Amino acid sequence: GTHQWSSFLTPEEVTMILQRASVDVKEMAGFVYNPITGRWLLSEDISVNFIAYGTKRKDLGDISASELTQL
Repeated sequence: GTHQWSSFLTPEEVTMILQRASVDVKEMAGFVYNPITGRWLLSEDISVNFIAYGTKRKDLGDISASELTQL
């Protein structure tokens, strides 16, 4: 399928959204596809394809799903 560039979120934007939802980003990594081997590999390049994980802070209020979609 095709992608809309205007819908792309940068790693910084994702981090900001997660922080506003009381989630601390613990790690972020890029991933790249190798068409020769047919495998995905982790990478330090987070400019396009990236994944992240974080933990929810318990001491702050929660953000609602509707608020999250408006960010």
